[in-house]
Amino acid sequence: MTTVWERLVGQPRAIEALGEAARGHGMSHAWLITGPPGSGRSNAAVAFAAALECDEAGCGECHSCRTVLAGSHADVSVIRTEKLSIGVDEVRDLVRRAALAPVGRRWQILIV
Repeated sequence: MTTVWERLVGQPRAIEALGEAARGHGMSHAWLITGPPGSGRSNAAVAFAAALECDEAGCGECHSCRTVLAGSHADVSVIRTEKLSIGVDEVRDLVRRAALAPVGRRWQILIV
């Protein structure tokens, strides 16, 4: 069985912390995942989103996990920018999206 965490190579502490949060231990309204380019921060954010949307904290096999990992889950949005900063209109759109109720699960997730 493949879990959502298997994409995170060499990040056992991150996997442990994010996995615990996804299981309901220490979850908050926002998380900041940082690191240099190539560190896996985007993969960690997507894996965390999949684990949050999963009934089993990241099984990797269910519909929620598969749609998050494929980038097509209704409650998970990945926002990519070409610039170093985000414009005012983009921020307003992010705030609007963040205020929406989740469609299918407990969380509305924005990854910037």
